[in-house]
Amino acid sequence: MGGGTGTTQAARAEVTLRPGVRKWGGYLLLMLILGASGVFMVQDGRPVGWAALAVSVPGAVLMAWGLLSKRMRLRLTQAGFEFGTARKQYSYLWSDVEAFGVADFARKQWVCFIFGPSYHGEERVRITNQVFGGFDRFLPDTYGMRAEELA
Repeated sequence: MGGGTGTTQAARAEVTLRPGVRKWGGYLLLMLILGASGVFMVQDGRPVGWAALAVSVPGAVLMAWGLLSKRMRLRLTQAGFEFGTARKQYSYLWSDVEAFGVADFARKQWVCFIFGPSYHGEERVRITNQVFGGFDRFLPDTYGMRAEELA
């Protein structure tokens, strides 16, 4: 049945995880409800409806982008991993990371990691994260998984 071992090995060499649909989809739904409420408030002559629209329209666009954008996915390869935020794309080699773990902050569990001694860079954010959480960096999403499972 078709396909050589190269295709099979390539498929195993890379895994891509999408942002959590429940989380991003829930926020998108919330923005759409807020927007619809804003429309009804404006139709009723209540100026606060414009504020609801001013928040919901860009919010809905951002949530839809987060769900659909390739940039927001977690890509795992044999060499390392990469993920993105609305601001920037990040890429690390497995050899850059000493340990992965789970930390509780902001009423949520996050997958965190600590760089090995040979990794140099991102000193400011690493110092800040070490002070308040005891880790160097964290993933921006759990990609539809439990934090412990992903770590």
